[in-house]
Amino acid sequence: MDGLLRALFLDKGFTEDQLDTIEAQDSELRHVGDLAAGATSEDDARVWAEELGLSSRVSKSRFVRSWIEARSQGSLSLDAGYTPSEPAKRAPSPVQEPPVESKFVEEELADDWNWVKLSSQAEMAMTPTPQQETRVALSYIDGEPVSKPGGISDMLRSSLRSHGLTSIEVSQMEQTLEARSCKALATAASTFESAMRLARLCGIQSKVSQENFAKAWHQAAATMIA
Repeated sequence: MDGLLRALFLDKGFTEDQLDTIEAQDSELRHVGDLAAGATSEDDARVWAEELGLSSRVSKSRFVRSWIEARSQGSLSLDAGYTPSEPAKRAPSPVQEPPVESKFVEEELADDWNWVKLSSQAEMAMTPTPQQETRVALSYIDGEPVSKPGGISDMLRSSLRSHGLTSIEVSQMEQTLEARSCKALATAASTFESAMRLARLCGIQSKVSQENFAKAWHQAAATMIA
């Protein structure tokens, strides 16, 4: 985390210990520009704060105010990690925010399928308990459980979220991404750059998010080859 971003957080009331927690949770959050581009609304920023381990209402409020301040600066040229040729912020998402019910379902699925981790081939091979499968899985794609009607597999959703894509971006890709499972994603691109292009074609404008998507592709491809 560079000095400008650290100063912004400290000015909003965060402690050094809290900044250490934020850095440990998201190593990609290094500049003011990363903060500005990492969320599209105050609600999205609040969800992001929870993902960074900020559980209290006060700390989440401080994070949202920090995000607002980063957006209000109007230009990422102050941020050493960006150049004028880079977009200052994401283009508006072509899909609307999922309804409140969908948010609750997604949070419940994250709990129900917390066994899904893509850190190794052995962990990807894990299967849910019969109780979880009966209660959540509605269908399967390439052998991967699907809990949301018409959605991508739970393993793919978990991979995209764990690699840093926001809930809005995952919902957007659910509408545009042809690959519906980790297995299908592994064959959807051949290089890191082509995976980033695929993210752009799906409407992801943030370069940080495009790189995060490419990392999810690389994880799926490496596991498939192993």
